[in-house]
Formats: sequence, structure tokens, C-alpha cells
Amino acid sequence: CLEYDGVAGDGALPDGLAPGVRLVIADCGSYDASMAFPFAGGARHEVAPAGERHR
Repeated sequence: CLEYDGVAGDGALPDGLAPGVRLVIADCGSYDASMAFPFAGGARHEVAPAGERHR
């Protein structure tokens, strides 16, 4: 998911990028349970209220 977010939308690849050149994408953001989705399904998980998450 993070790799997709890094190149989706307004992302642009550097000029002169050729096959075999390595491109590093670094992201210091994070996801929490409210942003999770089943692999390839896109449906959101139900998230427990804050007071009930660690029971």
C-alpha cells in the first residue's frame, strides 16, 4: 500500500530513469487499524471503540 501511495496521483518519476536503475521511496507516515483493509478487497475493517481495543 505504501508503495502505491508513493507513486499514485501527482507522483512523478525522475527524468532519465532507465531499466535497471533503483528507485528508493521512503515514507515516514504510519497507518493505524482504522485505515486497514483486507488484501485486494478494499473493504474497511470494523474498529472497536478506543476503550475496548486492548481487552
